[in-house]
Amino acid sequence: MAETVVDNDTRLEILRLVSEIDSPIGADSLAVKLEDRGINLTPDAVRYHLRMLDQQKLTYRIGKRGRMVTPEGWRELRRSRVDTRIGWGLARQETMAQQVTFDPYSRRGQVAASLTIFPIEEQEGVLRHVARVARAGLCLSERMALANSGDRVGSVTIPPGKAGIITVSTSTITGILVSQGFLVSTTYAGIAEIADWRPYRFVDVLRYGQGSMDSVENLIRPGSTRVGHTAERGRGLVIADVRELVGVARERARDLLKQLRGCGIGGVLMVGQVGQPVLGVPVRDHTFGVASLAGVNATLAAYELNVATDFHLVNCLVDYSSLLPAEHLLPEAEVRSWESAGSLVMWE
Repeated sequence: MAETVVDNDTRLEILRLVSEIDSPIGADSLAVKLEDRGINLTPDAVRYHLRMLDQQKLTYRIGKRGRMVTPEGWRELRRSRVDTRIGWGLARQETMAQQVTFDPYSRRGQVAASLTIFPIEEQEGVLRHVARVARAGLCLSERMALANSGDRVGSVTIPPGKAGIITVSTSTITGILVSQGFLVSTTYAGIAEIADWRPYRFVDVLRYGQGSMDSVENLIRPGSTRVGHTAERGRGLVIADVRELVGVARERARDLLKQLRGCGIGGVLMVGQVGQPVLGVPVRDHTFGVASLAGVNATLAAYELNVATDFHLVNCLVDYSSLLPAEHLLPEAEVRSWESAGSLVMWE
């Protein structure tokens, strides 16, 4: 049987390294980075492994500049070596959150973002759904950006015939809280029920860091959410997550979250009481919970209607000033013709 990347730890590590770089990388540079990880290979040995990855269609060569990962390579990374991927989703969120530079007082800096890719022929409909969900207050931020075929967003290049929507990730909230001196623990992702335009309860949760897949990725499956229905009726199921903060910081955290809302980064469903469950999810005795809407809710309405979508969660950092209100991505005349069904009642 032909060897696969899963059977070769060194080759898997090379594939990971290529995936972590936003531009093509060659054998010489890879050999240096491998040495930093305790793997000593000559550049010629690295070139051999790269040729094997090329043959397996997991990487591709860009002239003399080096290699990049193919879509098949990304799929292989997501499913290979379960033992090395346990906790990977949480690690990715924490790493990205640590790089957030957005200042809610100057309203400048970078935020953590996710990318949803879809067929270009579906763009008009996807943007319409995204804008409706944002108007209904069902995603973390109303500010987004459109990416076109050939654009590079983080480590992903938009393929031909495709487009993408960049949305603010909840890792942004973690990063801002950490930068302001709060101790934050991201505990659960789950499906939250909305009733009469108000957050009601979590109906399912997954603990972060205890599986080989990102918790939010596990929740994105047919029938698990009803974001589009919620935007129209004020009741349904959306994706949200829970963070715990130390209880003595509760009032200061509330002030900061209100400041964020004024910047267009809201999506907080509830700020719980110390030691009390938040929307049914327990917290420790000395902490309080903050339940927040997931940024990916913006594009889930299209996914629910069977639009072929590819989600890259917590994929990149973007300058917040480059994002626009979702409605600005549509013709103004179309937006004016909408009749708003309502919007989520936010916490106070």
